[in-house]
Amino acid sequence: MITIGKGIFHLSGDAFSYIFRVLPEGYLQHLYYGRRLSGYIDSEDLFPPHARSFSPNFPGSSDNRYSLDTLACEFPVFGTGDFREGAFLAERRDGSRVVDFRYEGYEILSQKSRPDGMPGYRGGETLSVRLKDTLSGCILTLYYTVYEKEGAIVRRAELLNGGEMLRLLRLMSFCVDFPAQEYDVIALSGAYAMERSPVRMHAEQGIFRISSARCASSHAHSPFLALAERDATEETGQVFGFSLVYSGSFVLRTERDALGSVRVTGGINDSEFCWTLQGGEKFCTPEMAIVFSDKGIGSMSRAFHDLIRGELLPLNRQDTPVVLNSWEACGFSFDPQSLSELIHGAAELGAECFVLDDGWFSKRSSDRSSLGDWVANTEKLGGGLDSLARLCRKNGLRFGLWVEPEMISRDSELYRCHPEWCVHCKGLAYIESRNQLVLDLVNPEVREYIKSCMDKLFSSAEISYVKWDMNRNVTEALSYALPEERRAEYSHRYVLALYELLEYFTEKYPQIFFLGCSGGGGRYDAGMLYYFPVQWASDNTDAADRCHIQYGGSYVYPLCTSDNHVSSCPNLSTGRTTPLKTRADVASLGGFGLELDPKRLSQQEREELHGYIARQKKLRKLVADGDVYRLKDPFSGNEFCMEVVSKDRKRVYAVWVNMLAPANPPQPRLRFRGLDSEKAYRVEETGKIYGGDVLMNAGLPLPLPYGDFISGTFTLSATERREKYD
Repeated sequence: MITIGKGIFHLSGDAFSYIFRVLPEGYLQHLYYGRRLSGYIDSEDLFPPHARSFSPNFPGSSDNRYSLDTLACEFPVFGTGDFREGAFLAERRDGSRVVDFRYEGYEILSQKSRPDGMPGYRGGETLSVRLKDTLSGCILTLYYTVYEKEGAIVRRAELLNGGEMLRLLRLMSFCVDFPAQEYDVIALSGAYAMERSPVRMHAEQGIFRISSARCASSHAHSPFLALAERDATEETGQVFGFSLVYSGSFVLRTERDALGSVRVTGGINDSEFCWTLQGGEKFCTPEMAIVFSDKGIGSMSRAFHDLIRGELLPLNRQDTPVVLNSWEACGFSFDPQSLSELIHGAAELGAECFVLDDGWFSKRSSDRSSLGDWVANTEKLGGGLDSLARLCRKNGLRFGLWVEPEMISRDSELYRCHPEWCVHCKGLAYIESRNQLVLDLVNPEVREYIKSCMDKLFSSAEISYVKWDMNRNVTEALSYALPEERRAEYSHRYVLALYELLEYFTEKYPQIFFLGCSGGGGRYDAGMLYYFPVQWASDNTDAADRCHIQYGGSYVYPLCTSDNHVSSCPNLSTGRTTPLKTRADVASLGGFGLELDPKRLSQQEREELHGYIARQKKLRKLVADGDVYRLKDPFSGNEFCMEVVSKDRKRVYAVWVNMLAPANPPQPRLRFRGLDSEKAYRVEETGKIYGGDVLMNAGLPLPLPYGDFISGTFTLSATERREKYD
C-alpha cells in the first residue's frame, strides 16, 4: 500500500512500514523502516534534529540543527555536506561534481515498468518520486514498488540529463539509512567450487563492501546482503535483506558512521563505471529487492523465495526435468557407441532428458580449441545432432545440449576470420583464461553472429534443453566497436548485450528449458534467473560440500533455482566418497540430475538410483514451491538439515546429513518447524503418526550415526486430526 499526505510517503505491507518525508528545503529524509505502523508518524517529535560539530548546514541555511551529514537520507549525493558513502556521483563539463537534488513531485503508476534493457520483477502500483538538481537541471526519479504479502519493496533509480553533457560516475539502485543500533552484516562469499557460504560479522564503524569487477556476479560474492539485529537468529529478530537483479560487476556497501547509524547502498560497481550522458539521454539502474523480516533470517529467506518465484521467474517456467549430463561421465572423450550407452542407461534409470555437454562440435577434444565454431562433429556423434535427438526420443528422453556462446578459442575458424571480435586491448598481449577469450558482445556484429549460430542449432535439432555456460570472466573491459568517449562504459554494456541475447532466445524458443551455468555458480543471481530459472549451483558435486553450497544459496534463492546432480565417487572435485543415498538425498533439494556413467554402477546401485529418481518426480512440486526451513547449520556444526513445507502445511520433506561420525555421540533429535500444531502427521518412512506440536517441540530421534556422511529423509503427510491419536 502506498499512502501519501502532509509530505510524508508511507509504503506498507502486511507486516512492515517504510516511511520518508519531504523537508521544507526539498530534501528527502528517511524516517522509518521496520514493523508495520498504523499510520503516519509525527516526524518532528519522534526525530528531533540536533546540531553536530563539523557537520555543515544545508546549502544557504543558518539552521545548524539540520545537516546532510547527519540526516537519514533517502538518496544521498556527494558535494553538499554528506561525507558518508553517496548513491550518486557525476562530473559536469566544467569538472564540477557538486549536485543538489531537491524534491519536485511524485506520481503513482498503475503498473511497474522494467529498467531499460534489464530484467525486473513483475508488479503493480508503483511510486515514482522526482528530484531535480538545481545546478545541472538533471531529473532523478526514484521508483518504489510494494509487495505487501512478501514484505518487500523493489527499488531502482533513473537519471534524465536535462542539460549539457555529464559523466556519470556512480548511480546506486537504492539507499537505506538505519538508526544507531548494533547490527550484524551477513553476506554470501566463497570461491569456485565453494560458492555462497554465509559470512556474518559485526557492523563496526567504517565501510564493509562486497563486490565483483568481473562483468559477472562471480563465485566470490553473490549480489546479496543482509543487515540483522545482533541477536537475530533463524527464527527471531529483525532482518533486512537486499538482493540485486543484476548479472555484472556490482557493489553492496554498509557504512557505520561516527554516530552509530548504518547506511546500506548498492548497485552497479562504480570502481570501474563511467557513463556519458548527453542532454536528453537517461540512465536506468538495475532493480534492488528489499525484504523485511521480524521473525529471523529464515523468514527473510522465505520472503525472497516467494518474491522470486511469484514475480521474477518466467511465468511459463517448466518443471526441472531429471537429466543425465555427460560431462562427469565422459568429458570430451566419447564416440557414437558410448553416447548410445549413456542414453540407454539414462532411460533405464528413469531420467527424462539426456544432456550432451562440451566436446560435440568442430575439432573440440579439449578446452584448447573450437569455441565459436558451432558445427556438430559428425564423426564423434555418429551423425548430426538430429540423429542423437532421435535416439533420445526413441528411448523416451528429451535431448539437451551444452553451449558457451559468449566465448571464442584462438584455435578456431571464427578467430582466424575475425580476431578483432574478441575482447582485447591493443598493445597488450592477449589475456587467456581456461585457454579461451571472450567475444565482444558489445559489437552488434558479434551478437548477430551468435544469434545466427544458435538459431541454426535450436531450430534444426530437436533440442528441448540448453545448458548455457560461461567459463571465464572479462579482463580487458574494452570494445573498439564503441566510440572513444564511450569505451569506459564497456562493463555495463556487456551485461546489457548479454540480456539482449537472453531475451531474444528465451522469447523465440519458449519450448526450450534453459539452464544457466558459469563454471557452476559464477553467475547465479536474480538477473539470470529472470531468463534462466534454474542455475547449475556449482561444479562441485560432492554431497558433503553441496550441503554447504545449497544451504547458503537458500538464504536468498528458492530451491527450485538450484540444479543438483548425483555424481560418481570418488568425487571429481574432492576425491571424497559418500554413500549413494546421501548423494541422492542432498541432490533432491532442488532440480535433480545425474552426473555419472550408468554402466559403471552395480545392479544394486542402479536399482537404488531408479528409486531415488521416482521419489524426486513425486517430490519436485513440493520442493519447488514449498516453504524452506533450515534446521541444522553445517557451517556451525557437524549436521545439515533442510525442511520443505507445502503452503497448506499438509506435506513435509526434510533431508538430514551427519558429516563425521563421533565415537560416542549424544542422541541427536530433529525438531521440525512450520507445521500445523493442530494436525497429525504420518511419517512415511516409518508409518508412525505424531501431532504437529510433538514434531516441532519434542522432535524425532535421529539415527545414531555409524560411518561418515550418513543421511536420512523424513516425508510427512497430514492425516486425521491428532485427537484420535492422543
